[in-house]
Amino acid sequence: MEGDWITQPAMAETLERMAAQGVDYFYRGEWAERLVDAVQGIGGHLTMEDMDRYEALWAEPVHATFRDFDLFGAPLPSYGGIYTAEAFNLFELADLPSRGHPTSTAESLYWLLQIATLPELLSPPLAGTFLPDGLVDRYLPGVDVSPSERISKATAAQLWEAMQTDTWVEVHQAVAEAREADAGTIESLADGWGRRRSSQDEDDDDEDEEGHHTAGIIAVDAAGDMAVVLHSINSSLYGDTGLFVGGISIPDAAAFQQDLVQRVGPGQRVPEWDTPTIVLRDGKPYLGSTTIGGGYHEVNIQNLMNVLAFDMDPAEAAVQPRIRKKWPTFNPLRQPYGGPGEYSLEILEAVRDMGMDIEPTPMGAPASFGGAWVGVRIDPESGVLQGGRTPGTGAIVGN
Repeated sequence: MEGDWITQPAMAETLERMAAQGVDYFYRGEWAERLVDAVQGIGGHLTMEDMDRYEALWAEPVHATFRDFDLFGAPLPSYGGIYTAEAFNLFELADLPSRGHPTSTAESLYWLLQIATLPELLSPPLAGTFLPDGLVDRYLPGVDVSPSERISKATAAQLWEAMQTDTWVEVHQAVAEAREADAGTIESLADGWGRRRSSQDEDDDDEDEEGHHTAGIIAVDAAGDMAVVLHSINSSLYGDTGLFVGGISIPDAAAFQQDLVQRVGPGQRVPEWDTPTIVLRDGKPYLGSTTIGGGYHEVNIQNLMNVLAFDMDPAEAAVQPRIRKKWPTFNPLRQPYGGPGEYSLEILEAVRDMGMDIEPTPMGAPASFGGAWVGVRIDPESGVLQGGRTPGTGAIVGN
């Protein structure tokens, strides 16, 4: 509540010791020893040698342009910035504003969904295999879909051309067939989430479908400087709060990404997909945003599109109907209709008739994964902060 004080004495002590002793306290000293003991005490394999080898990355953000905006997102090993850059390069080519907002025209919603599904077609998934060798060469000959090229406008032009061909549906089908072998992994994860959500529903009536495991923090100072931070405990192993050591919460040990852990090998960073984004206009901070949840990418590009392409403020953008994540790839996109903040049945059926693998579902029926978004815009004329968040989402906004 406003006016309440939150005190974290254990964290304060850890930060004070780190300030006095330097980073060695955190990676090689007492705190590191406490972390290793805590992880090994519950069956983990983290060692002091692992802590000593770790090096923090300081990398240049992914940069893309759209209209008169500059978008900056997280760099590799995060794919989030790449996905955002790719989407907005395609939004420019699709010119969605000329087609109408996706809530009003099936054509605009169809292309929004097609662009939103690209990460599931061309990138390493959350669970399961990478794309089979030869799939890109077969359906996208001459297109370089390596991470460094995914952000280029030239690659976007090649993808846009391919997406408008009759064979594009074959790409969806081929990927679905390749990923179907991972059904057991995906079903076990979905089942685990379902049990977790059911227990939450019995305890409270919280509308936040994403739970309380992740925080998006957007801070703006008096000079208009902006910072966006996303922190998650990914709480499938360590309960609702994460594993705490000296007041610092520790994420679970890649419970959803074990296949990727094996593939990248020891000492390598596992790909992730977070989407903290800062947008500049005329070289000045204009918008900061971040997302959480299963449909993090979909809700990210949709709300950024609402603000940057359709000139909505964040509050208006955040309450528009949310598109869902088509995952697992071999399942149809189950999209709710008819309720508050959802698409109309007529629009969804028209999109399905255009060839999108979509299944309109009534409110209350099982739907595909959603996501949650929070954004803060600095009004370029008044300097007033304008914030918005998807219903039921928690965030911290500082000024």
